Amino acid sequence: MNPKMAYIFDITVSASLEDGDLLTRILDFKEDLHRECFRSEDVSVSDPAVIDSAPMPVSFSVCSKAGLARFTKLIKKAREQHRVEHVVQVTRR
Repeated sequence: MNPKMAYIFDITVSASLEDGDLLTRILDFKEDLHRECFRSEDVSVSDPAVIDSAPMPVSFSVCSKAGLARFTKLIKKAREQHRVEHVVQVTRR
């Protein structure tokens, strides 16, 4: 798929920097998504360095419909598993 045709997911975080447990859960969430980049050629991350910074926004690109379905399910599962639904916003472009 042409990179211009990729599905882009923008992930932003609105959390207090003072809540250590929450920041750890956000990092775990972002790491779950980043791990998918290594499992699948369909998924890439805009800037791998921001994975290690909980409050920093990050974007993921998915370049196939099959990858889109898997990644969408992964986002939902990871948000629930790490209990970050209320502080992690996901927008698809």
